[in-house]
Amino acid sequence: MNNISSLSKGELIKNNENLVNEYLENEGYDLIKILGNNSKTKYKISKNNLNYIIKIMGYRYNPKARGNYAWVKKHNFELNEYNYLFFVLYYLEKVYILKIPVEVFVKPKENSPFKNHDYWNNKKTAPEYGINIERNTIKELLSYSVAESCNFFSLCNN
Repeated sequence: MNNISSLSKGELIKNNENLVNEYLENEGYDLIKILGNNSKTKYKISKNNLNYIIKIMGYRYNPKARGNYAWVKKHNFELNEYNYLFFVLYYLEKVYILKIPVEVFVKPKENSPFKNHDYWNNKKTAPEYGINIERNTIKELLSYSVAESCNFFSLCNN
């Protein structure tokens, strides 16, 4: 299988985890999945006596869509519990692993790709954090890139 668009949601989540795991192992991190929480993609990573809690997410960019927006409900991503979001972005013909500090979601700037929505009042949507993935936000997003994938399923050798 060499077409990322043919993957199911579950297969895509597994691919995201595999790519991030590969990156972290290459960087010398130990990785432990944290079980028993709202998030199925919460990990503890450690290296040289430094420990971080991360969440892994991903998104397939669709150039034909009116909007490309990845989101997570706030109760599944409580910022005070995490240090980083490792976000796997399938953008055009490449895959990028973005290491995003959670602080960008606290009070995002107006034109930032990062969003902090406290819905509920007149909307039926739960409060969420989001990432707006558009041509005018891609440069800022890619500034968080720590690795690229050469073929969707494994990292490029650096």
